[in-house]
Amino acid sequence: MTTTTEVTKTLVPEAQRERFLPKHLGKNMLRFEAMVFDTASRYSDYTGGYWEFYELSNGGMFMAPSGGPKDGYHFKNGMNDADAYLSPEALGIVACLYAFSHLSFAGDGHAGDLFHLLLDYAYTLPEAAAIGKAID
Repeated sequence: MTTTTEVTKTLVPEAQRERFLPKHLGKNMLRFEAMVFDTASRYSDYTGGYWEFYELSNGGMFMAPSGGPKDGYHFKNGMNDADAYLSPEALGIVACLYAFSHLSFAGDGHAGDLFHLLLDYAYTLPEAAAIGKAID
């Protein structure tokens, strides 16, 4: 018998935001944050704004824009033919997955773990197929 554990997200309270990135990424927190913002603006119509931080029940984390266009952000990456409208949550997840991947290939094994923990959550969402295509 196989059991699946549901992965849930929890919004990080304002009072804990300052410690969120150092807690999860240590010395790579600034690189991670810059990569996330760069990915969001490079591949979508994101132009800046406030981001929310989320803890996952499996030990993972992600950040996502707190709002966005009514129809979602238009995400387009010609290198993998991804072309979809993503909710703010999905855009944040994709941008975080890109950043985790880059950090893991640069030798940060913990970033690789965070990639897989976030992917476990992402694949439970209604936008799982679009997220999968965006990171393919």
